[in-house]
Amino acid sequence: GAASAASNSVTPRTAQTIVVTNTDDSGAGSLRQTLADAISGDTVTFAGGVTGTITLATTLSITKDLTITGPGAAVLAVSGNNAVRVLSIDSGVTLNWSDLTVANGKYVTPSSGTLTAPGGGGLVNYGTLSLQNCAFNGNATVGEHPGYGVLGGAINNVLGTVTIHNCTFSGNSATHSVSAMAGMGGALSSRSSLLPA
Repeated sequence: GAASAASNSVTPRTAQTIVVTNTDDSGAGSLRQTLADAISGDTVTFAGGVTGTITLATTLSITKDLTITGPGAAVLAVSGNNAVRVLSIDSGVTLNWSDLTVANGKYVTPSSGTLTAPGGGGLVNYGTLSLQNCAFNGNATVGEHPGYGVLGGAINNVLGTVTIHNCTFSGNSATHSVSAMAGMGGALSSRSSLLPA
């Protein structure tokens, strides 16, 4: 008789809530690993006791539709350690970010070449971003290219949409090493939709 082929199909999981369990930059339970494991539509939360600062070695790239809800902006910060941008949100992606601080992000422009998004020490957004009950503290954009100004110490919104509700901005800056060039928007710069909530 004819042999029947066994089916090895796997049913994709549905969106769910996944939990960050430590403040490490990478590895099991970290925010970075949780984002890598997430699927579009997931909600990321934080276990009790995850407080203080998550210090990043490289930027977190948001490439899926996600909701990331922290324990409170006064309780937990995600930091670029005055070395790297904290977040980059891709085009076509929706991110709901709440109850977290974005701190000490830094973006330094290259000194040559063509720049497409010269700014956003805290984050650069190409997608749809909702910010609620959050803080942006001590983020910086530094320009070193003689042909480009820089935009947005904390946020650079590039052809995306940002909605901001009940967020604070403190100590953010956009500066340029070339005196004739400008640093614009110490807190934020938007070249698209910026919507108060």
